[in-house]
Amino acid sequence: MLSTANIIGFIGLLLFILCFQFNSRKKILGIHMIAAMFYFVHFLMLNAITGAFMTFFVIIRNYIFIQKMEKKWAQNKVWPFVFIVIFTAGGALTWAGVISLLPICGMIFGTVARWSNNKRTLRILAVISSPFWIIYNIAVGSIPTLIGESLVMSSNMLGIIRFDILKKRKKTKEVDSLPSPL
Repeated sequence: MLSTANIIGFIGLLLFILCFQFNSRKKILGIHMIAAMFYFVHFLMLNAITGAFMTFFVIIRNYIFIQKMEKKWAQNKVWPFVFIVIFTAGGALTWAGVISLLPICGMIFGTVARWSNNKRTLRILAVISSPFWIIYNIAVGSIPTLIGESLVMSSNMLGIIRFDILKKRKKTKEVDSLPSPL
């Protein structure tokens, strides 16, 4: 029988997996924000306070970063640094030993990823942040977020293959097949 914490975590998991299958920065961040709401509650229920703190600020970060394309105030280049400071300070405030360094590192890579306007950069840096969270999730005993982060990393890698590698190869083939101007 699944606990309430795990049910909530698995709802977040489903949303988290789906978010990287969109080719729109706004959709990726929006669905990720909703998934983070479920993960926040999940971590609180597990008493994984560092993870809960980080996840709470993911919701705020993603909201601001979604606004970046439309609102002048959200375009300020100080935002990634503000969140990096928040995540670092949050890790210090909720310090549970060396294990607290993992979500801090994951959040730094994730913040830089989600600030980027380049979808390829977003996907690659999001893949780099995943191992930090995978280890943290094992340490705090969060099965849904462990599975989720592993699947999200795989889903993100699939997005890299679909949108960054295969499309690039297709464009290269199209250029190679053009008749020579000579």
